[in-house]
Amino acid sequence: MRKGAGLILALYLSSIPVIFCQEVRLPRNPEKLIDRALAFWALITSNQRSRALEFVLPAKRDLFLAGRAMPVLKAKVVGLDLTTKADQGAVRTTVEVLSIESPSGSLTWNITDPWIWKDGNWYLNVENPQDIFPHSPVNEEIDINEARKQIEKNFHVLRDQIDFGTLLEGQHFNIDVPIEYTGDLPLTIELGIPNPLVALGQLSEPITSRSKNFVLLVGTDNWEGPFTLPLPLTIRYLTAAVERTVTVKGNVFVPVSFRQVPPNGPIEQGREFSVFIRNNTEEKVGVSGIIVDAKLDVLKRPEVLPPHEEEEVVLKLRPGQIADRLTVVLDMPLHGLDRYSHRFRNVAH
Repeated sequence: MRKGAGLILALYLSSIPVIFCQEVRLPRNPEKLIDRALAFWALITSNQRSRALEFVLPAKRDLFLAGRAMPVLKAKVVGLDLTTKADQGAVRTTVEVLSIESPSGSLTWNITDPWIWKDGNWYLNVENPQDIFPHSPVNEEIDINEARKQIEKNFHVLRDQIDFGTLLEGQHFNIDVPIEYTGDLPLTIELGIPNPLVALGQLSEPITSRSKNFVLLVGTDNWEGPFTLPLPLTIRYLTAAVERTVTVKGNVFVPVSFRQVPPNGPIEQGREFSVFIRNNTEEKVGVSGIIVDAKLDVLKRPEVLPPHEEEEVVLKLRPGQIADRLTVVLDMPLHGLDRYSHRFRNVAH
């Protein structure tokens, strides 16, 4: 069972007050609403608040960013409230937030987020940011300048230049970035600007003097060539924050690459087009087959891929089909893989 469907079913197992004078029902497309809420909170808890903006009603995004919020460590979407308007939804969520007041370093709140259906999708409708994010109680008000000075003095990234060397396209791995922290304020860390190669791993607990590292998640899908990326990091305690930068670099090597011709023209039924397969290695390798899932006719294909050369595959879309991808099957592995795929673009429906 999908997670969204399970949450919707839970509504009927809960004690929910019913308003008899009005018809109440689930909001429209409730599974999509649950999926959107889950994705939103996944970004918030992984310190990617800027990416979470895509789930916020466009007219309310500035208000969302202006909200003063405690760092959210964990979030669990627990269900939907019934509604009298199909285009409005209320998502109930349990969140665990950073708090110096608690011996454990965190506190738990139950909150209800308002969502609205607009242009075929669900968006978080921010009316008051404090209604969306739990905020710090009055007795947790802090001296921002003093807290910032403490973080500046006590938090250090011990490795701010990381060279990954040569990576393969499609490779995924984690890397620990060592830190030293001697302060007593529990901290969170956020990645300031999203990028296509490196993300910040989710913290399971606040950074304390016991913490030795944070984690970067690296994925080289759909990338080729060298890269140098400055990763702006925000180290935060409540509203006090300092900036750090870790620079990562490397080179993504693609053993087998593809070039579609024409590159921007549509793939139309009955019209021939080409995909050129390039062997970027020093090894000559045979081609065992071309897989197109019976959606295209293969009119021409190579038998071998010479080193540092490209060979042409000529294709034609079959009637009533939509092309997905082409996979070349090699007679021996190149860099550990004997299959490489190209996903088609500009398919005419």
